[in-house]
Amino acid sequence: MTLASPGGAEVLLGLEAGLEVQVRGEDGQGLAGANLELALPGPPGSPVRLLEAQAYTDGEGVGVMATLTPGSYRLKVGHTHYLPRELEVELPEGVSRQEVTLQRGATVTVQVLRAGEQAPVAGPEVRLEALGQGRAFHGPTAEAGDCRLTGVSRGSYRASASIPNLRAHAQRLVVTGPGDTRSVCCFWGRWWWVR
Repeated sequence: MTLASPGGAEVLLGLEAGLEVQVRGEDGQGLAGANLELALPGPPGSPVRLLEAQAYTDGEGVGVMATLTPGSYRLKVGHTHYLPRELEVELPEGVSRQEVTLQRGATVTVQVLRAGEQAPVAGPEVRLEALGQGRAFHGPTAEAGDCRLTGVSRGSYRASASIPNLRAHAQRLVVTGPGDTRSVCCFWGRWWWVR
């Protein structure tokens, strides 16, 4: 059996499994550059998983993983501006096809300003941490002192910004759902604070 890869080459499958994943946004358009991770589940009750295959979707939102052993897997699909999704897939011998639709996440912008003059501060690391979930978003501020974090899911977060040798002070932020846009400011002086 053969499976056509996004580049047009054919991959030969003997007694193996293959997975073709079509990733779309809510508008039905294919999402290029989505990350696909296929993992074997770990022992019962364990969060440990063994990564079996990884791929990225092409310009039409299609990703292919071949030469897999038939069996049960956990498929994780992620994209920068969208909420990640995980699902169980059963792969028999041959090629299986899976369609996945991702929802757009919220956008949180953190701006870091120098206290007093309120001038932007470029470079500090901004961190947005989901409370009780262990998931975090982070990135440096740009010239305008802002850091834009996308694909943020609904929930409570702690936003902070830090510079070496200065204490980071964080405050809670609530994201109400997809499409929500939140902005917070951190003022730099003797400590950071978020409002």
